[in-house]
Amino acid sequence: MDRQPTLLDMMIRGVRLNEERKKELSVFFFQEEEKAKLALKEKTGKDYNMNSTKDMQMLLYGQLGLPFQYHMKTGKVTTSKDALHKLTAKNPQIEELQHILAFKKYGKLRSTYADMAVDADGRVRTSYAPVSTFRLSSSESHFGAGGNLQNIPVRSEEGKEIRKLFEADPGKEMGKADYSQIEARLCAYEANDLRQINLFESGGDIHWEQAKAYFGFNFDYEPSITICAKVIDGRRSVTLEETMKFFRNAAKTIVHAGNYGMGPRMLQQILEQNGIILSSGICKELLTIHLNVNPMILLRQRNVRDQINANRTLVSAYGRPRRFEGRLGDNLYQSAYAYSPQNTAGEMLQDAMAVVYDEVPEAENLLNVHDEIVWQCLPKDMDYCLRRVKEIMEKPICIAGSLGDCRPVSIPADLSVGPNWGEMKGVSI
Repeated sequence: MDRQPTLLDMMIRGVRLNEERKKELSVFFFQEEEKAKLALKEKTGKDYNMNSTKDMQMLLYGQLGLPFQYHMKTGKVTTSKDALHKLTAKNPQIEELQHILAFKKYGKLRSTYADMAVDADGRVRTSYAPVSTFRLSSSESHFGAGGNLQNIPVRSEEGKEIRKLFEADPGKEMGKADYSQIEARLCAYEANDLRQINLFESGGDIHWEQAKAYFGFNFDYEPSITICAKVIDGRRSVTLEETMKFFRNAAKTIVHAGNYGMGPRMLQQILEQNGIILSSGICKELLTIHLNVNPMILLRQRNVRDQINANRTLVSAYGRPRRFEGRLGDNLYQSAYAYSPQNTAGEMLQDAMAVVYDEVPEAENLLNVHDEIVWQCLPKDMDYCLRRVKEIMEKPICIAGSLGDCRPVSIPADLSVGPNWGEMKGVSI
């Protein structure tokens, strides 16, 4: 399957950008930066430069007297984003930390997206390139404009506003097809984990079912309802009182971390980046529960380690071999655990895009972001494009499980339609 034509087509076509909305968003982000800057000055009585490491060290470790945070690799004192999240998690009452995080967040969003360079024709173009797993990365175009569209925040309101900038051409609509939890599904099938497979194939709320297993719930999902869960933090039992949405979002990340052998500190950092604050002790306990609830994942990880130790080569479920060089250890093993699901997901999506390009000319591919394809077409062609894209993406592939069996697996694709990337509504066909 030749993937180059559709990638080149997307890179050349680009996506229309609403420049008026872009200017408004840039102003809004700048105003939020200034609010955070003013709030910090009023709170501290000093005009700290939040982009200065020296100033931040003086504020955090001097004026506020917070404990030093150290870079995991260099061992040096740091004021990095991870350090700020960790300090905030332990000191939620300190308003200065909230102001610093807000300033940095809005500054990053403004410079990366709201002030993104646009080509003279009002379109944004990005360059695509495969990474080691054959997923696609994106970066600024060869013409010097555009940028990385893979890291736009997914769940936040700011991320939705950024996505609204990307519009279909006049007279056309945007369609989107997004693989549903593809990596977690592939991992479950490769592990022959019948519990997770049954959850996926039953069509229920997978993330909430996992949350119920991790936290001992037996409730139907109501996002805004607050509930309590008892968890172990080191040697003591603590009670978490949060909304059901909080626990469901935590479960989504725990599955990913547990499947790929992440440690509690890494899980804690990822959760913090998504606004979920849990101690490293609780994260350690949740990872243990994940592997106890899904023991076949442990067997899969052992099989992967055995293969790496034997010949340092893995072949993904999609048939792509990769040799793993470097010192044997946790970091290399974690990359190996993730390789087959990530490679298979990436190559499935790229092949699906290539088939859409060849066989569905009505659909003009615009973007590839993570596990989704975004295209545009005439409104009269949308129903046809939705059916064909879904049919192409859900074509079964054979997955070899840890017991040596091979079963055909079809990954469901969720469909959406809208005038722009940020205002798309789910549809069923």
